[in-house]
Amino acid sequence: LCGCGHNIRKILAHLRRLLAAVVTFVLAMIRRERTGHYGLAPA
Repeated sequence: LCGCGHNIRKILAHLRRLLAAVVTFVLAMIRRERTGHYGLAPA
Protein backbone atom coordinates (compact mmCIF):
# COMPACT_ATOMS: atom_id res chain seq x y z
CA LEU A 1 0.00 0.00 0.00
CA CYS A 2 2.88 2.36 0.68
CA GLY A 3 4.12 1.96 -2.92
CA CYS A 4 0.62 2.60 -4.28
CA GLY A 5 0.36 5.85 -2.29
CA HIS A 6 3.70 7.02 -3.62
CA ASN A 7 2.69 6.32 -7.22
CA ILE A 8 -0.67 8.05 -6.77
CA ARG A 9 1.10 11.15 -5.40
CA LYS A 10 3.40 11.19 -8.43
CA ILE A 11 0.46 10.86 -10.82
CA LEU A 12 -1.45 13.64 -9.03
CA ALA A 13 1.59 15.92 -9.22
CA HIS A 14 1.73 15.41 -12.99
CA LEU A 15 -2.01 16.03 -13.32
CA ARG A 16 -1.70 19.24 -11.30
CA ARG A 17 1.00 20.51 -13.65
CA LEU A 18 -1.08 19.56 -16.68
CA LEU A 19 -4.16 21.30 -15.25
CA ALA A 20 -2.12 24.44 -14.50
CA ALA A 21 -0.84 24.49 -18.09
CA VAL A 22 -4.36 24.09 -19.50
CA VAL A 23 -5.78 26.83 -17.28
CA THR A 24 -2.91 29.17 -18.23
CA PHE A 25 -3.53 28.49 -21.92
CA VAL A 26 -7.28 29.09 -21.63
CA LEU A 27 -6.78 32.34 -19.71
CA ALA A 28 -4.28 33.55 -22.31
CA MET A 29 -6.77 32.81 -25.09
CA ILE A 30 -9.53 34.67 -23.24
CA ARG A 31 -7.28 37.70 -22.72
CA ARG A 32 -6.22 37.63 -26.36
CA GLU A 33 -9.87 37.49 -27.45
CA ARG A 34 -10.83 40.44 -25.23
CA THR A 35 -8.02 42.65 -26.49
CA GLY A 36 -8.59 41.73 -30.13
CA HIS A 37 -5.01 40.53 -30.70
CA TYR A 38 -5.10 37.36 -32.75
CA GLY A 39 -1.44 37.29 -33.75
CA LEU A 40 -2.13 38.38 -37.32
CA ALA A 41 0.00 41.16 -38.75
CA PRO A 42 -1.81 43.78 -40.81
CA ALA A 43 -1.22 43.53 -44.53
